Amino acid sequence: MKTLKFDAEIGNETTTTWWGRTIGPDAVTDFLAGAAPGERVTIEINSPGGLIVPGLAMANSIKNSKAHVVAHVTGIAASMASVIMCACDEIQLEEGSFVMMHNPWSWAEGDADAMRHEAEVLDKMKAAIMAFYRGKFGGKTDEELSAIMDAETWMTGDDALRAGLKCVVIPTTVQAAACATRHHFAHMPEAAARFLAVKDEPPPASAEPKGKGAEGVEAPAKPKSPEKGESADSPKTEAPASEPSAQAASAEDWQARLAGLQAAKDKEIAALAAARDDLKHQLDESQKALAAAQTEASSYKAKIAEGEKALADLRKQLDAEIAQHRKLASAALKQPSTEGAAGSGALDKWQSAMHEITLARRTSKN
Repeated sequence: MKTLKFDAEIGNETTTTWWGRTIGPDAVTDFLAGAAPGERVTIEINSPGGLIVPGLAMANSIKNSKAHVVAHVTGIAASMASVIMCACDEIQLEEGSFVMMHNPWSWAEGDADAMRHEAEVLDKMKAAIMAFYRGKFGGKTDEELSAIMDAETWMTGDDALRAGLKCVVIPTTVQAAACATRHHFAHMPEAAARFLAVKDEPPPASAEPKGKGAEGVEAPAKPKSPEKGESADSPKTEAPASEPSAQAASAEDWQARLAGLQAAKDKEIAALAAARDDLKHQLDESQKALAAAQTEASSYKAKIAEGEKALADLRKQLDAEIAQHRKLASAALKQPSTEGAAGSGALDKWQSAMHEITLARRTSKN
């Protein structure tokens, strides 16, 4: 059966940062997308809750899924995690697990209208949450569900059953280490006795004084050898090595978690450094390209200045030529037609001058 480990705070995305791990709607939708209609899948919940809107998105994805989704609370289903639990088709609670329900909360700043608006939003959020609770608490009115949320109610599996939650409580089958059994304590609570119970274990027949100053106090009985079934008092049987203490296990868990967080931080720092180097390279290339463009622009400006100067000189030359042409033409026209040869000579003189000017211009261009 497919299982999703829902063991982080609810956030907008599934990620690991220096501050911890979050699980987002993408994890739930991707998990359910691979389930066939009617397939039985499990979401193992051990979460303190988190953001409301991503939590509602997860709950609606579960509600709309064609698969048969089982919520198995292994540790705690608190706040929005309890909504995820109630969105599932079936709920299983470990005997040692907890469910916590409370009102949504937020923060706001601004004037009185802003505060009233935020309160109205929280009331709507509470109504959306209660819609999921309503389907799993048989016989509870909205007023009763609201009172449970108002009181910030913590429930064990048995408490949840008594409160009307439609669920199955799975009794614990964990047995204590051989060095601690229910026979070693005189005032053990019933719940602890069930937790430490060792199947078919007889009480110790006799015991020796524990030591000086401990008269009347029974020493723990030596455990039987699990392989050979020899007597607990047999000198040949060596006591098994004691298991690591809860404190040691907890310390190892924290060290592993810190190591994971440190690795995630190192990875994030490396990614930022790589991005910084890439941006620096891009900046260097951009500066080089800008310098080249500025040099090319300066060259174009110089060429334009030269062209403008040559154009101005050419205009002056043309103006001088036109003025000379006009002068020669005027002189030729003033000659009387009766003079014949004299007029013809003036015209020839004008044409000769024009020819010289044209040759001079061609020579200057070449």
